[in-house]
Amino acid sequence: MVFVVGCNSKTSCKWLEIFTEKKTLLDVTGKGMYRRMKIKYDITSLERFDDCNVVYKITLPKETYIDIDKIDLIQWKHKTGHYSNIEIENPSHLGKETIFYAYPVKTFKRSFLYSDKFEIDIKLRHFAPINKSSSPSPSITFSVPQFFISCPNNKTIMNDINCTKYLHKLPCNSNSVDRCYFIEIPIALV
Repeated sequence: MVFVVGCNSKTSCKWLEIFTEKKTLLDVTGKGMYRRMKIKYDITSLERFDDCNVVYKITLPKETYIDIDKIDLIQWKHKTGHYSNIEIENPSHLGKETIFYAYPVKTFKRSFLYSDKFEIDIKLRHFAPINKSSSPSPSITFSVPQFFISCPNNKTIMNDINCTKYLHKLPCNSNSVDRCYFIEIPIALV
């Protein structure tokens, strides 16, 4: 499955209009129950990002799950945390979607361009048996991950009343109970 995402929309938040390119590629590969989800972000700005942090809010469909015990072994470029659901034994019809956050280790340092790739192993839940002659194969729909950025040195975001609707209080990092303000960079389907 391949999903290509981009956005050319204008917003009333002036700070968000400095982004000239916002692209996301979501790719899920593999066979059987074991799959690999790859998310690639490319964001270009007219102004330099100055010491900004990024977080991805990822929602996995109820038909999938991740093995929380093994996640730290495969993530050295990102730290993940704040999982909404860690139940792995339920079959697909009893499963619940899983929301979690991924925090890239690197930050923006005086750059016009942000490019990152996040990869994670996922597993499919067991599906009820189907009669192949009368039932279609099951399908799974993945939603586009949300992209948030926090630039503590940029006061424009906090002072522009038009930007406040894009502000979200999210966990500051992968294991923090504290909340920080992040602004959502809207990325819509093309």
